[in-house]
Amino acid sequence: VFCTSLLLAAYLGFSLIALGHDKAIHFVTFFILTAEFYFLWETHRPWKLTVATMTLGAGVLLEYVQTIVNPNRTFDYVDIVYNVHGSLLAVAGCCLL
Repeated sequence: VFCTSLLLAAYLGFSLIALGHDKAIHFVTFFILTAEFYFLWETHRPWKLTVATMTLGAGVLLEYVQTIVNPNRTFDYVDIVYNVHGSLLAVAGCCLL
């Protein structure tokens, strides 16, 4: 499930498709990916690893990479804010479960 979600997110992030509600899509995408990533380990829930990987790694790095892969996309700090907030809310919710 995580790999499928990741592939779909990559396709949307690197394609030429222009979708409305860009910030909401960033938030929801990173919320879902982070929640799925959190539950990959069944023995323990490494929330610190999840936060570091999804917010700092994916949330920031992928915003930069998309401008290299697709020159029609622009780097946007606000997208990073929505990515990080989606990830943090997912981790907070997962920790409560």
